[in-house]
Amino acid sequence: MEVCSTGLAKLGQPRTAPATETLTKVQQQQQPHPQQPAFAAWMMREFHLTQTLVTAVRDSLLSIKHALMDSASLGDCLSPEDTEAADNLQRFRLPARWSRLWGRGAPPPHYSLAGFLSDLTARQAQIDRALALGRARMPLYNLGLLAQPNTLLSLLLQEAAGRSPEAGLLISAELSSRDREHIRDPPTEGIFVHGLCLWSGCLEKGSWELLDAPPKAAGGFTPMPVLQLTCITQEARALAADPAKQGEVYSCPVYFSRHQQPAAAVSEAAAVSLPPQTPLFEVELRRDGVPSI
Repeated sequence: MEVCSTGLAKLGQPRTAPATETLTKVQQQQQPHPQQPAFAAWMMREFHLTQTLVTAVRDSLLSIKHALMDSASLGDCLSPEDTEAADNLQRFRLPARWSRLWGRGAPPPHYSLAGFLSDLTARQAQIDRALALGRARMPLYNLGLLAQPNTLLSLLLQEAAGRSPEAGLLISAELSSRDREHIRDPPTEGIFVHGLCLWSGCLEKGSWELLDAPPKAAGGFTPMPVLQLTCITQEARALAADPAKQGEVYSCPVYFSRHQQPAAAVSEAAAVSLPPQTPLFEVELRRDGVPSI
């Protein structure tokens, strides 16, 4: 019961969607941006997916709490889904339905309830900020908190294609030394993102070279620095590459999550349409003097 009460206190009440006229007024006050209508539609989709998740979590916690308080039923009034949720919480695991509603980037099953609720609160705050600032003024995005991060990348590619309609555009990721807490404005080109993790490895701060030392964080991962994502052609990437060091470059794919989810588990969230294990983009890392092949 204490777990449910604490969780409900942290979760708060479900929110109502911003009015269309409010969004229109905000857009008119902002710098004009060609992707603003599509961006606003995507963020409203993120809003509704998040509120569906918040409602499901809140309903489960309330049902479990009321069942524990009712000494006559002793939990017999719980639905099969809430019974499963209670069993998972007792075993210090996240309920499977919550993970499905989160999307492809859901935390692992053994993630703590406190961490899950904290991330959910941060997810709502990011959506609120994006709706208020719009595409032109949003400084950076936590990809790990988005249900549909692939849509953001699609908008970035569409924006670049509108300026330069060359064929073969792809996402280029450059590691930045900027502290995400101090970023107040978006880059002049592309977007800033964070929330990515490097598994089974770590980076040297400043040079961002791969190190042989194991990651210090528990679980075998290292938080990645802020990345600036831009769009570039295959030809431009090839010209910008240093031939002398190209053999030391590791093209590291970025996935929704390192935990594979079956396709059937994704249908309820309706978050993405990509097949399993399709990378969002790649980050090029290098180790001085160590060939990647």
